[in-house]
Amino acid sequence: MKKVGFITLGCRVNQYESNALAEAFRRAGWEIGGQDDDCDLYVVNTCAVTAESERKSRQMIRRAAALAPVAVVGCASQLDPERIKAIPGVVFVGGCRDKDAVLSPERFAGFDMSSCSYGSLKVDGSEDLFSSCRAFVKIEDGCPNACSYCIIPTVRGPARSRDIVDIISECERLTAAGYSELVLTGIEVSAYDRAPLSELVSRVSQVKGIRRLRIGSLTPTAVTPELLKSMRESGSFCPHIHLSLQSGCSRILALMKRKYNREQADERMAMIREYLPEAQISADIICGFPTETEQEFYQTVDMCVSGRFLHVHSFPYSPRPGTPAAAMDGQVDPGERKRRNDILINRASEVRDVILRQKIGKTAEILIEKCVSGICSGHTSDFAECSFAGNGRAGDYVTVNIIGHKNGILKGETL
Repeated sequence: MKKVGFITLGCRVNQYESNALAEAFRRAGWEIGGQDDDCDLYVVNTCAVTAESERKSRQMIRRAAALAPVAVVGCASQLDPERIKAIPGVVFVGGCRDKDAVLSPERFAGFDMSSCSYGSLKVDGSEDLFSSCRAFVKIEDGCPNACSYCIIPTVRGPARSRDIVDIISECERLTAAGYSELVLTGIEVSAYDRAPLSELVSRVSQVKGIRRLRIGSLTPTAVTPELLKSMRESGSFCPHIHLSLQSGCSRILALMKRKYNREQADERMAMIREYLPEAQISADIICGFPTETEQEFYQTVDMCVSGRFLHVHSFPYSPRPGTPAAAMDGQVDPGERKRRNDILINRASEVRDVILRQKIGKTAEILIEKCVSGICSGHTSDFAECSFAGNGRAGDYVTVNIIGHKNGILKGETL
């Protein structure tokens, strides 16, 4: 039996699609291996959201090609297929559509994203390449926005939403396979349009076997009373919302072509606190966008502090050729971008520590994700990471008493 190994970079959608491809290879008679296994073929699912992620994708392709033939799919190969094809050892190059063509590598996958439909990839839970306790459910692909810094609409194409019946069916297959925590994900979850997000959350929550339900990154404008009410009433929705904010300065948000300003973002965060008082909020931030001043950067720092974010995923601005932002005057020096990013990360860590400190002395239910040498780790329902001594299995739920925290991780004792 031939063995195929998967190397996945980037977002949850890529993880979902790699899992779906692994299941398809399994059905075709292949054994599934990891990136460190001795394989007959490697599939590298690439990312291009930043220049660094694109570089890492090429690096992983070269490493894999030193061991076996490589088939490449994903955003980096969609963006520059000829460059990927020129790497020695690459036998197949696909992009972000028709990824299942990798099973028949004698043909070249199509690259035109302008009019493609929602892809056919699905999962049934037979493979657990990424997690044996948490499963992703892809609800849409592509993005309808035209943010001035982002290459993703170019490589992923326009937004295409998945039929809600198909989503429910997949959720039922996954819970039947033993997954009790599901994450609704997509390239732009807020663009889902086959039904209101509030209805989708309500209907998925009713699937038998779901104990925890999460949703991917939302734009502030997608946060509505209807959605928050459905989350509150679902019975399984986890009290954690991740927002794609990017900046706390209205002028910079306008240059980014985001569809809200600072005041509107603050209003939506206040709405989350009103409907879900126990919820934690996380955010994506870009530091050093073209023309951003020091004062404007500190408006973003202020938003992260006043917003009391549990996690901040902060990145220095990365110019992507072909995007409007890359051609703007007033590019911030790369060293200054990094300096600002480091400041924000440090400040966000202080805010996170305050939140974690407030959990000491309380109990929390942890979904175990792994246990190594008698130390188990997982997350609370509001997505704080926690570790504790124990001998559980991935997928088990354990109630612990929180006794401290270190380096952003809660420390617990089993009751």
